[in-house]
Amino acid sequence: MTETFVKERPLAAGSAGLSVGGGTGRGAVTVDENDLWFHDDTMASAEHGFRRVQVTEPGHPYAGAWWPPGHGLGYEHAFVHETKDFLEAIAAGSDPTPSVEDGLRVPATIEKSAAEGSRFTTVEGS
Repeated sequence: MTETFVKERPLAAGSAGLSVGGGTGRGAVTVDENDLWFHDDTMASAEHGFRRVQVTEPGHPYAGAWWPPGHGLGYEHAFVHETKDFLEAIAAGSDPTPSVEDGLRVPATIEKSAAEGSRFTTVEGS
């Protein structure tokens, strides 16, 4: 993916990732660098700004089970993480998340946003 759903804030040229926003913050993930960029709108205005979170450090969920700090994780690792969460939920007797219902909301959200000029939209049930 080389662009965001919000045309006014495109991703940097040559970047691969996803940018999402909500009522109290926003984030962006860069696939090529394994970074999470997070902006918390609830912070004092003097502290506003994106901060970089390197998600390959051992303190982050999943990353500690892989390579030494700083080594990138690839697309395939996400499937291992999904399987782990799914099996742990079954073992605990709880419903796995995200659910099929959660997944079905994604296309509805994208379609509604596209129909409204690619701007932030709220979808019922989310």
